[in-house]
Amino acid sequence: MSLKENWIEKFKTIFLKLNNKEIEEAKFQKILEDKGKLEFLNDDVVRLNLKIFGFNINIYFNFQTNNLNLNFEDAVGRDEDLDHLLFLYAKILDQRIAGFILNQEENFVNVSMLHGGLVAKAYEKKVVDFIVNEMVDVDKEIIEKMSKIMDGFMVQHSTADWAFELKIVNGFRIRIIYWKGENGIPPNASILYGSEILKTGLPIEDITILTEIFVNRFVACYRKITGKKPRKWESLYS
Repeated sequence: MSLKENWIEKFKTIFLKLNNKEIEEAKFQKILEDKGKLEFLNDDVVRLNLKIFGFNINIYFNFQTNNLNLNFEDAVGRDEDLDHLLFLYAKILDQRIAGFILNQEENFVNVSMLHGGLVAKAYEKKVVDFIVNEMVDVDKEIIEKMSKIMDGFMVQHSTADWAFELKIVNGFRIRIIYWKGENGIPPNASILYGSEILKTGLPIEDITILTEIFVNRFVACYRKITGKKPRKWESLYS
């Protein structure tokens, strides 16, 4: 089964369970937080709107015909990410539906602190190297513009020159922290997750792949705004 076929079937199952009251609609909306909105347009059709990573996605499902339709806008210009993103999003939604609604916690954790995260340390270095090589001495003004496109927001983080945070679903927040280089010290970055993610039980593989999609789109958004060309790598897949 392809990624597209997989996410279509997962979303169909979720919609059918919502319609049959096997999933509480109020809980589902809390899981989506401000990244999505569920709306029953009539007795036959439901629509799910998702705004994530610069995508504005509308998924329609007809209970009578069992047809699922999609339309979307991509403000970043990497629509090749769509099927992989929806595959992971549907999978994570399914897992979060089975769990509890989590409160946002004050602390953050890095990838090595996640369940199974020690094996992902080398991967984290690859992601950080990609950010610092492709986004050299980026000013806050650029990140402010990016935040409006990427559906995230800037935050204060200790000594960092800037920090960008984005919510994905309840229990899953991701933050990029960036330090400019100065006085012979090279630039640096870090990827952190809201510590509530430790209570979700999400597999490290899903977290890291979704992080990869996010970072690829984050850098692509930076290039779109600034007109910059790739300095070393086109993407994390290069």
